[in-house]
Amino acid sequence: MARVLVVDDVPDLRDMLSELLFNAGFDVATVSSVSEAKDFLTLQDSGCLVLLDLHLGDVPGQALLAWIRSHPLHRSVPVVVMTADSGIKAVPGSNAFVHKPFDVPRLASILAQQYAAWAN
Repeated sequence: MARVLVVDDVPDLRDMLSELLFNAGFDVATVSSVSEAKDFLTLQDSGCLVLLDLHLGDVPGQALLAWIRSHPLHRSVPVVVMTADSGIKAVPGSNAFVHKPFDVPRLASILAQQYAAWAN
């Protein structure tokens, strides 16, 4: 089962994503900040796909993306970036990008595709 780490500082959105992705067949963990995400990923030996909000309360999501890409164990994990900022069209270093609000089946499909490409 694909493991997804949802990184978002909005509790209701984290809860909704956790439930929807779990129902779509993913093993889901959630955190609310870059520091929590780093702590979580540091404890993972095989990594997991990351669904990352760009606009977090503590540190911008790009900082976590840069940390992941520089980490020897996690640099190859898929990172799907999400944002409500319609002016952003792509994020360098990410594997995929979605705008909020997003279509849940499309998001689940993107995550499954990214995980499959990474796991093989």
